[in-house]
Amino acid sequence: MQKQQNIIAKTSIHCSLNELKLVRTFIANQLNQIHVCDNDVDMIVLSVDEICANLIKHALNLKPDETIEITLIHENGGIRVNILDHGISFNPVNYYEKSIQKLIHEKKKGGLGLMLVNKIMDKIDYQIEETYNVCSMYKRVTLC
Repeated sequence: MQKQQNIIAKTSIHCSLNELKLVRTFIANQLNQIHVCDNDVDMIVLSVDEICANLIKHALNLKPDETIEITLIHENGGIRVNILDHGISFNPVNYYEKSIQKLIHEKKKGGLGLMLVNKIMDKIDYQIEETYNVCSMYKRVTLC
């Protein structure tokens, strides 16, 4: 069976935490245009925001000349989001989740974002190419 894919939209942002608001607005606007239900929109926005924030801070080290490319694809009853960067590789699929109790006990800030993304999205893939990385996330959605 062949996948039915339609690219909804593409954008790119500079490596700055200030750009995250633009990403959230872009994703929400695009998904609202194809009538994705609000709950699914919110979940996808949260997941993309978390991945992009981690890339900006950790993979790209807040270098303003670097960019992140985001592509939204309507695919077989769901939304696929491809996030491409040229930073340090980190595979969120292999991320080891600590328990919430352990995070509280260690009193460390952070560590919950990828846990949320793994729970929210139906599928996450990660590819490391010669000059770039692609995090591909898929979520089944309901249209309203």
